[in-house]
Amino acid sequence: MRQATAALRLIALVLMFGCDSAKSTDVSPSEFVVRGSSRRVAPVGRIQKVDPDIALAFRPVNADLFRVSFFEMRVSANVNCAAPFVTIFSGTTALVRDMTTDPVIARVTGITAGTYPCVALRVSDQLTFSPATTETTCAAATTYLQDFYRVGNELVAFRDIDGVVIPATGTRAAPSEDRVWVFFSTNPATVIARGYSPSQTNPLAGALVAPGTTTFFWSAENSVQQDGAGGCEIIPSSVGFR
Repeated sequence: MRQATAALRLIALVLMFGCDSAKSTDVSPSEFVVRGSSRRVAPVGRIQKVDPDIALAFRPVNADLFRVSFFEMRVSANVNCAAPFVTIFSGTTALVRDMTTDPVIARVTGITAGTYPCVALRVSDQLTFSPATTETTCAAATTYLQDFYRVGNELVAFRDIDGVVIPATGTRAAPSEDRVWVFFSTNPATVIARGYSPSQTNPLAGALVAPGTTTFFWSAENSVQQDGAGGCEIIPSSVGFR
């Protein structure tokens, strides 16, 4: 990923998506709902990552499939994504969601009211996507698997939520899943200043405000493009809440 993201460049529980066991903090009577979306609904600078394979001039197209495997979601009232965190959910089994279908990501009844300018997600570094239209080597109705944090593509090594380095595994030819943390902040430079990789740190368009019903969007609009090796990649753009 032109990033080594997250794309990046970003979600057990008694949530609405299965029978996993939930984990949240600070129980309150207000229900808190997080829905996913792949649509751009607020202006924000496009997440740009540098791919060592060299990016080619290419007209990006929309995705009609953008599948992310979520393991954990936390939020912080600190813009630099420092502790303490409120855990929205955590599980050992992947919560797989296609962001183009506006899925329910979390439905919980315990979260402290407040404003949270940082979202930390633990996700699989393998993204599944499909272009909505054909553009050069990216073919419509074709499903692609992208390992965005792989050996030789990590640039600056990713770190987990405690600051411990996450080793990258896999290659373009032989993908291997890593469970990585990606961070979204309304001021990402403050997260990078704490030693986190720019490739796992992204701008957040609008803080999360709880309690209430909110939509977490991870836009797949104009995000599919050819990579430097002649393959296809997805670089999600706008991320935030509405």
